[in-house]
Amino acid sequence: MRYGLLFGSFNPIHNAHIQIANRTIERGLADIVWFVPAKQNPFKNSYEISDTDRLAMIRQVIKYPLTDCCMVEFSGELESTKTYDVYQYIKSHCSPKDSLVIICGLDTYTEIPSWYRGNELLKEDFLIYGRNSSDISSSYIRERIKSGQDFKDLVPESVYKYIKSNNLYVNSAKTQGAEAN
Repeated sequence: MRYGLLFGSFNPIHNAHIQIANRTIERGLADIVWFVPAKQNPFKNSYEISDTDRLAMIRQVIKYPLTDCCMVEFSGELESTKTYDVYQYIKSHCSPKDSLVIICGLDTYTEIPSWYRGNELLKEDFLIYGRNSSDISSSYIRERIKSGQDFKDLVPESVYKYIKSNNLYVNSAKTQGAEAN
């Protein structure tokens, strides 16, 4: 089995994440894609929503057996949740017949040498997707929500409803009390 590993904050998970996972499977580059959410990205501030909410949104878009969520960073089994260590942990728990490929965008790939053991991580298999100016990001979605702008076309419908019904990412009077459509 070939596992695609898509690491990220998924704050929130959005359509581009899903499209990358689907494209990877459709092209036969992995048999299953695991979303591997970071407990806390060391390059970002603390998340403004709970882990429970982030993980709930990921679970809503899982289409097993093609996609799944790898919760290893939340298991308490790891001393370190740095990407290299998480990858090695996952690799050590796979069958020798299995293979792993790390899926990421070109922007992330170019940053890896600055990460903890980044040059060693780069020796592993990667599947790199290019980004362009029309790509969306989780931070862009959060800013749209905070400013009261619509974001319905940027996230899966279930995630949109979850964000709205739980009033996530809002911090202004304009967006307080938003109801799910």
